[in-house]
Amino acid sequence: PILMGQVLGRSGLDWLGSPTTAANAATTCKKTTLIAVISFVLTTWYFVYQFQYVGLLMDYTANLIANSNESPYYPPPQPTDPTPPMLKAATFMACIYIMVVVIRLRYNLREQHAIPERNCIGCEDCCVAYWCGCCTISQMARHTADYSEERAYCCTDNGLDPVLEKA
Repeated sequence: PILMGQVLGRSGLDWLGSPTTAANAATTCKKTTLIAVISFVLTTWYFVYQFQYVGLLMDYTANLIANSNESPYYPPPQPTDPTPPMLKAATFMACIYIMVVVIRLRYNLREQHAIPERNCIGCEDCCVAYWCGCCTISQMARHTADYSEERAYCCTDNGLDPVLEKA
């Protein structure tokens, strides 16, 4: 998402992949990074919850084995927190967001540089974003900057030299 935000900004697009002003495009990377951080926190929260439930199941199994002669059945623990479905939905929405923005970014770059579709005419952007999202973002980054002439930077708004960025 950080590189995606940098390429969006270089291409004059906002965080939704729509054409925007230069001032708005300059903040695109910050917005996509914020979305990525929120998604990461929610996903981590979900997995922590899952591991806690797995721990309950392991305790249940150990107790069942230890007391197998005493009682034939112990009911397994049930999760009581209603949060996981919401976290699953948030993670799903973050994935859909990234895919839709990559489709829109790729479409806009093809339009800006007059690059025709070669395969899957009419749905190539969608197919490439779905099956090769990371490679697609990397290719678009190389298409919008010449890394043989300028160094890439991770923590800048457009991924290029911060001195040149202000010029």
